[in-house]
Amino acid sequence: MLSAQAEVGRPWSAPRRLSTVCRWAISAPRVSGDISRLADAPGRGTDGEFGEDGAAVFACLLFLTGHPESAQFWWQLSAGAGNRIAAYCLHLRHLALGEHREAAH
Repeated sequence: MLSAQAEVGRPWSAPRRLSTVCRWAISAPRVSGDISRLADAPGRGTDGEFGEDGAAVFACLLFLTGHPESAQFWWQLSAGAGNRIAAYCLHLRHLALGEHREAAH
């Protein structure tokens, strides 16, 4: 039988999983377009659309380069706009920090 902590999503593997998901996200074929839309949207007035996919990729870049707090901000923004990868990254980040209630949310 698994312990209560193991049943919450195996938090001891969350950091490794998060790094893997981030590496996968930044190597996806459409990444450059996602980042470009995120960078261009404010300056070009693209109908006020938020580039949640680009924000999720940007967060992964931040995480992989040693800026986890900044990454968490961008994941929250992106997940709130409906990006599932960002939501999963947030889940893993909270598990890695031992924040089980936030991870479950």
